[in-house]
Amino acid sequence: MRKPFLLVLLMLSFSAHAGPRDLVVLQPGAPATEEEAAPYVELLLDYLKTKLGGQSFSGSFFGELAPGLAHIAKVRPAYGFVSVGFYQAHGKAMGMVPLAQIVAGGKRARPYSVVVRKGAYASLEQLKGKKLAGGILFEPELFFDLGLGGAFKAKDFELIPTTRSLRYLRRVAKGRVDGMILDARAVDGLSKLKLPAELTVIHQTAPIPHPVFVAFDAVAPRAERDRMRAALLALCSDEAGKKVCENFDFGSFARVDAKDLPQPK
Repeated sequence: MRKPFLLVLLMLSFSAHAGPRDLVVLQPGAPATEEEAAPYVELLLDYLKTKLGGQSFSGSFFGELAPGLAHIAKVRPAYGFVSVGFYQAHGKAMGMVPLAQIVAGGKRARPYSVVVRKGAYASLEQLKGKKLAGGILFEPELFFDLGLGGAFKAKDFELIPTTRSLRYLRRVAKGRVDGMILDARAVDGLSKLKLPAELTVIHQTAPIPHPVFVAFDAVAPRAERDRMRAALLALCSDEAGKKVCENFDFGSFARVDAKDLPQPK
């Protein structure tokens, strides 16, 4: 099978060393635009500059896969803050070396739940061929491969990737959409809405790993990676770094190695 042209370019571009440090934050389906995320990325860059001896960084945020891939091919970043789905899909071709992983609620992974209108469906089997919405569907392999272990396929449903969870929950409650995929925190937050009486959870996935911070092997200096990892591990306990963790909404970073993650393809 011929490789997509963009992926071939990516593989070639990561075969040699490049210049300045760049950090790409790539989280498909994140409920923020590049402009909205920019101040938070800048906070992280300022913190890293302080902790890595004045080394300057530039950075960009992408909530969509295609522009993120194009940016990586053009700029060739040294580091990435990426979803585990992106790591699994491109980690081998791009030479990603995992350094740290988000910890939220004391855990490195969280399950997702499928929510439906009460009485409409009792199982995923009954949802086959129906409309299924959720932010995680921007990377469907996360949900179907890691969350469901391959028991169901993306083609089994009419998928609606969306960052507008509340809007689609209301549509589920009204019967206009059949199911919505929510992470554990969002499910816990349903009690704050007026919708819980109309909704019910019919399935919970296996825990899906949180995003990871990686070094791109051909670009990030090897001598710098240990210092980068140490800076990340100290981020949320450091007075200057706490705000970064609050803004990105996680508790800490923990050391991670390739053996701890789904194997990249």
